[in-house]
Amino acid sequence: MPPQSNPVRGFIHIGGWYWQKLPNNKTKATLILEMDLKGNLGQKMIATANVSQGQQLNRIGEAIEKYLKDNNITKNY
Repeated sequence: MPPQSNPVRGFIHIGGWYWQKLPNNKTKATLILEMDLKGNLGQKMIATANVSQGQQLNRIGEAIEKYLKDNNITKNY
């Protein structure tokens, strides 16, 4: 990323997605993070971060397909 003025500093200790298979060929994805924000964040910043994290789901399918292809793994679904 290009340099930004007034960055917000923090540290993510651990994070990842928890996937649950649901009926009717659906999946529930839950993002789990443990982080230290190193200060206070405004409500607008928190809302923006939540939207950004949710948008990761738009790219996850492509990442999974690439991983399967690069590692010669056959889908079982």
